Amino acid sequence: MQNNIHDRPGISVLIAAHNEAANIESCLRSILACSGPDKFEVVVVDDGSTDDTTEIVQGVADSDARVTALSQTRGGKGRALNYGMRCTHGALCLSTDADCRVPSAWVSGMASELDRLDLVFGTTRFLWESPSDGGLWQKILESKRHVKWGPGSPVGLTPVGQSVGFKRAVWDNVGGFSETGAGEDADFAERAIRRGWMVSSSTQQYARVLTKAPRTYRGFVRQSLRWRNWRELRDLMHGSWPRRERVVPLLHGSGASLTFLLWTMWCVVTGNWAGLGLGILAVVGIDCLPYGKPLVRLAARSETRMWTCYFLGWVLCMLPVRLCETPYVLMRLVRGEKPFWERSR
Repeated sequence: MQNNIHDRPGISVLIAAHNEAANIESCLRSILACSGPDKFEVVVVDDGSTDDTTEIVQGVADSDARVTALSQTRGGKGRALNYGMRCTHGALCLSTDADCRVPSAWVSGMASELDRLDLVFGTTRFLWESPSDGGLWQKILESKRHVKWGPGSPVGLTPVGQSVGFKRAVWDNVGGFSETGAGEDADFAERAIRRGWMVSSSTQQYARVLTKAPRTYRGFVRQSLRWRNWRELRDLMHGSWPRRERVVPLLHGSGASLTFLLWTMWCVVTGNWAGLGLGILAVVGIDCLPYGKPLVRLAARSETRMWTCYFLGWVLCMLPVRLCETPYVLMRLVRGEKPFWERSR
């Protein structure tokens, strides 16, 4: 049911939700508590949830006219966002995930970024709800954020779907979000850049949203893999060679994974344990290579040196995944199925 909004809002906030009954109300309350330079609406698209997500959103919508509750059959995040866009009115659009909580200045801050940009991505921090969530596990998870956005790290374009703002004209021009699987935020950014729109990232506090941290190794792997983009493999499966700028990421991710698997199998069969050790060192080096300069900067300062060590711990935790991630994704693509980490999207 769509609520009546007498004056068309200047800002529209979009949320795609699937089985987020445990998180959606907290997410909505944090958005509704935001200050804004203009009236804003919040549109939640329930993507075929089987829990109480729809009922919870509708309850909030009944008590606050700024919220609109929509629903669709299961189609994925990209399709839900496109459906929501067709039902919104704002010239400026913001989006976050249903398991996130935004700071009070998020709406006004992200809108101000769109004064100079056409598409802007924020950053994400983990939300630790109890002391038991912290400790070594917390530091390993947080290390990548420190490497990418910590002191001395260059600010590059990092598409983060949990905190994004864009002008409606961009969405119209590029033809909306991709509906073929994960990576819709990165795909959206790439198409906007190719069409000449101004795209960048923001590390300001108001652009930084909180998301619940995984508490298990499986949860950690699931979240890490959700942030990756497997579109290049999908393109190859359909006989389309990826664009030139995506060849290096394809080789760094899927190419290194397949090479590591074959090398490990050969070393185990031949008993070449020294070669296996060299292979592990090579993969660690390959995974650290994109962050070489930030890692050196962090290691050079005593107050940030520990984050380099924790980041290496993050790389080591992902080594077992590197062995099997690409064959697993290929198998799923051949069978027309989604990897397990995309089933909740």
